[in-house]
Amino acid sequence: MTCGHCLPKFGKQYAECLMLAQTFENYWAYVLFSEDELYSSECRQALIQFIESLEALPGGKTDIPARAARAAGEKPDSVDLIPNLKDWAAIREGYPFGDIQESREKMRAFLSNVKKHLIEYLGFEQSPVTVSTSREERYDPRVQRWKPHLPRRILRRQDLRTLVTVQASISDTIVVVGDIRRSQDLMTYAEEPGHFECKMSNFIADTRENVFKHSGIFDKFTGDGFLVYFNKAICEAAGAGHQDYLKCFLDFTKDQRDFCAKHFREWEKGVRKLSGAKGDAPSVGLAMGADHGKVRFTDEHDHFIAVSPAIVWADRMASNSRANEVLVNNLLFHALKDSPLSVEFEVRTGQTKAGERFVARLLKFQD
Repeated sequence: MTCGHCLPKFGKQYAECLMLAQTFENYWAYVLFSEDELYSSECRQALIQFIESLEALPGGKTDIPARAARAAGEKPDSVDLIPNLKDWAAIREGYPFGDIQESREKMRAFLSNVKKHLIEYLGFEQSPVTVSTSREERYDPRVQRWKPHLPRRILRRQDLRTLVTVQASISDTIVVVGDIRRSQDLMTYAEEPGHFECKMSNFIADTRENVFKHSGIFDKFTGDGFLVYFNKAICEAAGAGHQDYLKCFLDFTKDQRDFCAKHFREWEKGVRKLSGAKGDAPSVGLAMGADHGKVRFTDEHDHFIAVSPAIVWADRMASNSRANEVLVNNLLFHALKDSPLSVEFEVRTGQTKAGERFVARLLKFQD
């Protein structure tokens, strides 16, 4: 075990460099977590001190940085990463290596390799805790902002706000409104006080997962239903077989219908009284309505806002839909009919609350 009185040659300088590396890493973790809002100047000053200390070591200007650069993913014959770090410390904006994700990964590899070399030289038996890991990415402000609304597979993108408010706003969107039929009965006549809350919580959680599974945007829970979107730009950004927003919509509605059929069968077992329904349609279940068009998405003071006539008409479709049905408006009907997807429809007439009549289509799944 190495003690303070028996350090190897240059041991004091190596120990000082290790201390400065750890100090910089502490500040760097705050910079990553806050997107360069917390301890920005302190982090850059700590970086300058660390680099100066590193370059004062034997091999500190060549061998050590080059070895760390290779660990960070650079080509063996490339210039080391030190110039990038010096420029970033001086310019005081952006990130040292492209975007925040690339910087996070390269800096983690660079620091861990440098500290490993310093610790081995000093003969220390224990290493300082690594402060900057991949775990803090989950708490990135950008991720936290969009996690309630967007599929997880695109949360690592650096341009999320632009993707949603610009690209998604100018591309086609399918709006889906869900509404639970006989929700008042489910709440009023529940056998146990917590039965409604439990079943509704499960409904919300599973619906959200289903939306994200098919690359949808979850807007909000409406009290007894939901409002979601399947957008062309978002589905293309998700990739991996999720590019076709029309198919994403169809896959979601089918999975949601199947889930709800089972979920509400179990739910109504704990309800004392169920009201009747017209015809042979089940009295309890999820009714869905959908429309097609452009939706203007905005992010105002961290409040997600969507505005479009398609939202109004999707709500009207849902109001005229029965439990376990999906009713689509005329524009969406033609978009689906003209696609290569295999879909069947049935003509259905409905009317708005003002009494205006319209023709819609009942989406029929080929089970």
